[in-house]
Amino acid sequence: MAETNRASLIEMMLRVPLRAWKGGVVDSGSTSTVVDDERPESDDTFQNTTPVSVVRIVSTTDGAAPKGEQSRITDFTQSTGTITISTDKPFTVAPGAGDTYAILSEYDWLELAAAVNLVIDSLPEAALVPKIDETMTAQADTQEYTLPNGFRVIYRITQENGDGDYVTPIPPDQYTILDTNPPKLKLYQFPSELDAEGFYYGTLWYNSMLSDGKHFRIEGFAKQGKLETDDDICYLNPLYIVFKAASLVLASRVTAADYDSFKIRAQELERQAETYYDNLIDTVLLPDSKFVGAR
Repeated sequence: MAETNRASLIEMMLRVPLRAWKGGVVDSGSTSTVVDDERPESDDTFQNTTPVSVVRIVSTTDGAAPKGEQSRITDFTQSTGTITISTDKPFTVAPGAGDTYAILSEYDWLELAAAVNLVIDSLPEAALVPKIDETMTAQADTQEYTLPNGFRVIYRITQENGDGDYVTPIPPDQYTILDTNPPKLKLYQFPSELDAEGFYYGTLWYNSMLSDGKHFRIEGFAKQGKLETDDDICYLNPLYIVFKAASLVLASRVTAADYDSFKIRAQELERQAETYYDNLIDTVLLPDSKFVGAR
C-alpha cells in the first residue's frame, strides 16, 4: 500500500470529497505575504469571510519554518497575486519560491487532522501496517527480552553481524513470544545439565550465535498509529481514510437549517468510503508469523 503523510491526506480530502481545496505554489513571500501570480480570484476575495480565511504553509523546500504556520488573511490583490496576512501573527520566516500553501475558510486544518485520527482509531485490530525496530540489544547470557511497543505480529528477527548488517534470521522454531505484560521475546537454550561428553545434540541459535551488544532487527506488523504531525505516514488505503474522515466532518456540521444537504452528502461519502474498505490494508502474514499478546 502506498505511503501517504497527513498533509497529503488532508489535501486529498479538501480536493475531492469536500471540494474545498484552494492552494498553490509560492512564487515569493515575506513574513507578512505569500505571492502566487496564478491565483484566479478577484481582489479582496479572502478577507472578511465567514469563517475567517487563513493561509497555511503546507511544505517548504528545506522542510523548515514557516512550514505548518498559518495566519488570518487580511488582503488579496489579484493583479500581483499577493496574499497579505495579519500583522498580529506574521510568519516566523518568509516563505520562499517552491514552498506550497493552502487557503482555508470552510474547514480548519486541525479539524481535518482530528477526523483522520478518529478514523484510524476506529479501525479493527486486524488493520495492520508494517513495522521494523532495531532498538533492542543482545545481552550475554540473556534468554528473555522485553519487546518494543506496538507490535501485533512478528515474522522475522535478525541479529546484526560484525559489519552492522542483518543477514541471517534467527530460526523461527528457536524463539517464542511470551504472553506477558509487557510481551517478551524468549530464545531457546539447550540446558547445560543435559550436555554429555561425547554426544552431539545440535546447537541452538542462542548457544552459538548470541553476541553481546549487537542489535536485533524485529520485523512485523503493528496497528496504524495516530498521525500527530503533517509528516507522519499512514500506510493504510488513503482513499478509505479520506472519504471516511470527510463523512465525519460533514456529519458533525449537520444542523436543522441545512440538514438535508449536509446529511445526504455525508451519507454519500460514507458509502464511497465503504467501497474502499476491502483494500484498506495490504498485509500478508508469513507462515512463521508469531502474534504478540493474547488473541
